[in-house]
Amino acid sequence: MDREFEIALAVDALNSGGYHVGLMLVGPTGTGKTLFVRELAYLLGRPVVRVLGSRELSLRDLIGGWELRQGKSVWTTGALPRAMEEGAIFYFDELAEARPDVQAVIHSVADSGILHVPRTGAVYAPREGFLLVASYNPVGKYYMEPRIRSSTLQRFVGIPFRRRYLEGVLRRRLGGGIRVSLPRRIADRGDPTEHLSSYLAVAGEMEKAGIPKGHEPPSMRAIETAARMYSELSSLGLKREEAYELAFLSACLWPMSIDEEEEKAVKALLRLHLSEVQG
Repeated sequence: MDREFEIALAVDALNSGGYHVGLMLVGPTGTGKTLFVRELAYLLGRPVVRVLGSRELSLRDLIGGWELRQGKSVWTTGALPRAMEEGAIFYFDELAEARPDVQAVIHSVADSGILHVPRTGAVYAPREGFLLVASYNPVGKYYMEPRIRSSTLQRFVGIPFRRRYLEGVLRRRLGGGIRVSLPRRIADRGDPTEHLSSYLAVAGEMEKAGIPKGHEPPSMRAIETAARMYSELSSLGLKREEAYELAFLSACLWPMSIDEEEEKAVKALLRLHLSEVQG
């Protein structure tokens, strides 16, 4: 399957299913994650509010804080609630570099879709069009261990960015054009429970095998997201087998790992359990 088409399908599913899930872009520096966000914003017609993760980024920067102006305390809205009010794409670049208290806010919004600001008691519900996107560099030979909790990562759907995609990234940059398009629904949604037993069985096998390395196995939430993703993807022109595989990988593996050996092992498990059901 063409990678750009695969990404477009995942994004379309996230925006069509009536449930709140964020996108986690996983890959090393220079593989096109930020370019993808720009393309996505163009395709969806939305502004982007970008924050770069670092130890210096504070809760004040993220959600806001009080400032003294002309002798009066004035609340200044931070980047995240501003994006929610505008219905923008909020892009948290390099989430692993952020402090734990900042990551906890992202976890909460990814979990509920709502932002609570304890300093003011304000509650921000996102305007239509808001999309939470984050990125980080994965575990690997040349990368640090990610400093993001598994429970946070499993509240996102993952999209892998790998070195072998660089040619396509460079061609898009040099060509100056948007090459990705969002597909339209051409069939009824699939039954989200159709492959639930297989997904549960594969998640159990992943736990026994220690996949993904250094992280917890897929949670009930991640498996539910995979089932919902399958329902959406199966209506967009994919073969049912492709939708079955893509939905599970994007919800239950890629947010935490894009290791190709682990991906190969999970694909083998998915095909095994699919053949058992079909047989």
